[in-house]
Amino acid sequence: MITGMPVRLSIALLILLGAAYRSAALLPARAVALAPPASTMPDSIRWVGDAAECHAATLQAYRLATSAVAAAVAGRQTGSWAVVLDADETVIDNFTYQLERAQQGPPYSSESWAAWVRCREITPIPGAAAFLARVRSLGDRIAIVTNRPQSECADTAAVFEGHQLAHDALLCRPDAEPSDKNPRFDAVASVRTPASATPVEIVALVGDDILLPNSMYGSWQPR
Repeated sequence: MITGMPVRLSIALLILLGAAYRSAALLPARAVALAPPASTMPDSIRWVGDAAECHAATLQAYRLATSAVAAAVAGRQTGSWAVVLDADETVIDNFTYQLERAQQGPPYSSESWAAWVRCREITPIPGAAAFLARVRSLGDRIAIVTNRPQSECADTAAVFEGHQLAHDALLCRPDAEPSDKNPRFDAVASVRTPASATPVEIVALVGDDILLPNSMYGSWQPR
């Protein structure tokens, strides 16, 4: 969700999508090394790994987000605004973990997930690094709000630093608290995190299941 985002003309969207699609065609498929036979890989994972449309949609989303943020903050004083992003499937890519679960089983477990986080082999989502760099160049703050527990925060921070993903605060979920991110969103806006020295307006919220495509898991699944 991007606050204050103007309605784009359909022709502009088509041009942007076409450019993103062409860029996506140059990206290697994520599934090449580990892919099991097509008959055993869930289509939801196969789509993320192999579909040019997935890469195109991600690049398109970040390009639209970049344009919208730049327009929203034009003329604003430095230090008055911030951008908030999720981590998983928004800035960093857990495709390999999902693929390994499909290939080796069993499905997701807290133990296998914790082992994946500790290995620090996660790579950035296409378009994420460029978006973060552009926000930083515009002069203000970036907060990452994730439901990874506090016990996984150090490994997550190491991934962000290793890939030079610009950010000012990484706010993980306190281990004993529920997954509600709203208190941490409020903390960013009200000067209770390293991402803000004075009260700020959050001009953009970027996350999978909201703006970026993620067919592998999300709120659409039955609980």
